Order: sequence, then structure tokens, then C-alpha cells
Amino acid sequence: MALVTRQVVTRGRRAAQATILGNLSGLAVHASALAVGLSALLVASATAYSVVKLAGAAYLVFLGLKSLRQARRTRAATNATIPELAPKRGHPYRQGLISTVLNPKAALERATGAVLIALGVRVAVAHR
Repeated sequence: MALVTRQVVTRGRRAAQATILGNLSGLAVHASALAVGLSALLVASATAYSVVKLAGAAYLVFLGLKSLRQARRTRAATNATIPELAPKRGHPYRQGLISTVLNPKAALERATGAVLIALGVRVAVAHR
């Protein structure tokens, strides 16, 4: 959510929409991982969960540092007499995709949802 908000504030609605599309694609990756059984590994293994969580945190720190560096460059460019260059921040779709794929909570939510759907189907079939 913070990533989408940052995109709206710094780059506009179109970049935010691309970020949201990247987030949705990341959820599709998690759904595929759930179908293959990789999400069960994250749920069962504290080590695997921690690795993905730390990778996601590292990526968010990277994005934050990148934003701070760009803000400093932009400020320096406005203080100088040289014309300001267009900011380089990466593609919003890719940022949304990576931030969602590296979010282990999304995998846990998909796994929990799949279990609840399976239980609901069982209850519905049993009460026919």
C-alpha cells in the first residue's frame, strides 16, 4: 500500500495503476505457488518464511534508499543551473510485482484462503 501511495504522489495515477497491476500479478504468482505446493513450504518452514521475509524487507529498504538518493539528486539539480533530468525510478509494474512476490504474508493468506474454501466445499457436500 505504501508503494502505491508513493507512486501516486511522486509519479501520478498511471504509475500507481501499473504498480497495482504488478501487485495483482504477484498474487497470481502466489496462487500458482499454492497450486504447486510451494506455499505449503513457507507455511511449514520457519526458515523459508524468514528468508522470504528478509528478502522482501531488503527490497523495500533498497526502494527507500533509491527514493532518497533520487530526491537528493533532484534537489541538487534545482539548486544548480543545469536542467533537471527525468527521474529514474524503475518500472512501477516490476516494483509492484517484486514487492508482492517477496511478501510471505501474501502466500500465507492464499494458503489460508484455499484451506477455508476446501473446508467450505466439504461442509457443503456433506450437508447435501
